[in-house]
Amino acid sequence: MKAVSFINTLGILVVMLGCSGGSSNPPEPPIVVIPPPPAFSLKVQQRNECGQVSPLSNASILIYDESPNQNPESDFTVYTTGSDGFLELDLPQDGKVSFTVSTLDSSDNYRNYSFIDLNVDDYDLTALYGRSAFTNDACSCQTVGIDATVETGHFETELRASFLEWGDYLKQASGMISGQTVELVNVETCNQDYENLPIIVLVETYNDEVLYGSKANPTPENLLTPVSIDKVAQKQNKPNFGFDYELRHRLLIDNNLYDLPGEDRYNKSLYNAFSFTNINPDYHLFFVDRPIDTTYNGNENLDNIFVLGQSIGITAQVSDDPSSITNISTTTGINIDFDDTTRSFTIALNSSDTHDMYYVSRRYTTPDESSVYWHFHSPTTSNFYLPKLDSALENIIDSSLLSFQLISAIDIENETNFSEAVKRNRFNGSNGKINRAYSSKHERLLYFDSGLSINNKSKQVHLNLDDELR
Repeated sequence: MKAVSFINTLGILVVMLGCSGGSSNPPEPPIVVIPPPPAFSLKVQQRNECGQVSPLSNASILIYDESPNQNPESDFTVYTTGSDGFLELDLPQDGKVSFTVSTLDSSDNYRNYSFIDLNVDDYDLTALYGRSAFTNDACSCQTVGIDATVETGHFETELRASFLEWGDYLKQASGMISGQTVELVNVETCNQDYENLPIIVLVETYNDEVLYGSKANPTPENLLTPVSIDKVAQKQNKPNFGFDYELRHRLLIDNNLYDLPGEDRYNKSLYNAFSFTNINPDYHLFFVDRPIDTTYNGNENLDNIFVLGQSIGITAQVSDDPSSITNISTTTGINIDFDDTTRSFTIALNSSDTHDMYYVSRRYTTPDESSVYWHFHSPTTSNFYLPKLDSALENIIDSSLLSFQLISAIDIENETNFSEAVKRNRFNGSNGKINRAYSSKHERLLYFDSGLSINNKSKQVHLNLDDELR
């Protein structure tokens, strides 16, 4: 391994002075040649609980000499980001680059992001989010109380539970129902721009009805006025795709996700349809989840393998009607082989579906109960390998328990270039935020969660379906 300190250098100005043809001729103006910028650049940043973005310094960037998919033992050069969180290298413009970004978060957990065989280009990565990011004095959280009034004619004895949706930076809230009033107390929000994000209050009844109301532009003043819960979600027939599935529904508002109850709890053929008069979501996101037959290392019935299924996310859909879902995957089975010694994966699908990338997310629990997170992205080759990391981190992983693993095959509609697919799925766009691949209409992914054995230890962990690719 080679260690290199990275220093930004100024461009070299080459000044060529013409020869004067005689004392009567004025000197020719200098010709200034500015070399082109380096072909590869990487900006590493963090986004704290308030949504404030800042450069992430002291992050290690491992640039591999060769593609780890071609040479799993490839050596690497380590660079360290400075105060600007920036690295640029003069790599061949038409070449490929493989790298890992490694950093500690605010809780001393290790965060690692590996990308294999990307086009040499400019990339912008947010490595730390929310409470894992390092905060500053300009970020402060606040606790508020929100009241809502049930105006649909339901009695208190019919109301089962209440929920609040208020963008990505809502941390916690607990609800109490008293008479026709829903009291949401201890609502902690750390988003200083929360006035731009609408509030949605949901109440479920014992008859599996969903009551809801919203406030489009909350301010400290109008938060004193209760939210009017004046609508009842309508029960509609789920689209018939020829198989059983679970339907999930989200709203995308100013790049913030809002979860809505999807299908009926008791009648799986129905779903809850919402109509907002004072909120215009950027998109409705529908997710279709169904089981997949999975074979892992030749074993179909491992107790510590949890097959979560297939999700077809319909993105960039202005319509709130899921019947327009298309591009349903034909994959009903997946075979995965993993060699723990070489850290190699082989994935085979029982269909002709194509995918843009493979994604692996791992979490290791260390002996001191901290965590090592590792997110890996690779083109869809027949075999791919988890690359080498720094020797100190490798030693930590060797002594840790692999407590969680997520394996995904991802397809983004109208995207056949792996680098562009990763950009739309994981890197930041021009607005400084992850694109979440929502610029495409369909996103198809296969995934499952496993509790694997390492060093004769194993642990079973279920995946929270709301944890999208991070």
